[in-house]
Amino acid sequence: MPIINDLYDHVEYIETALGSSANLLTEMGKELAAERANLELGCTYPISKPVFQIWAIERGKRHAIDILRVEAAHRFKYKQLSLNNRFQHYNALIEALDKEFEEAMMELMIQGGKLTFYIESGFVYDHYGNDITKYVHKYFQELVT
Repeated sequence: MPIINDLYDHVEYIETALGSSANLLTEMGKELAAERANLELGCTYPISKPVFQIWAIERGKRHAIDILRVEAAHRFKYKQLSLNNRFQHYNALIEALDKEFEEAMMELMIQGGKLTFYIESGFVYDHYGNDITKYVHKYFQELVT
């Protein structure tokens, strides 16, 4: 995989990973997803280590799907089941992506000892808009110690 040199490279990879769903997001939304992935992983550009390249794209995809989920929830109307199904599918995708990420981080810890990334200060919110920053930071602190 080529080096992710900047935000624009990162967004291109996320668009490719999302397929046609990328068309549902604004450019600003895609950039936000990429930036959130970098904050989560503690990455800065250029991203040259393959493990960080993979997870920067995967976590960017996850954050992009989260944006789509919020938009689907905003448009949700009672008795319009198609939107309910879409919302549930986004939830299932995000849960699967989060589980895969957690398992991979645990595998990296087992294989290589301590992880070499950190979480920059920032705020993290769950899908209901609750501030869960302290829990996420605590969780990752436990992972890397």
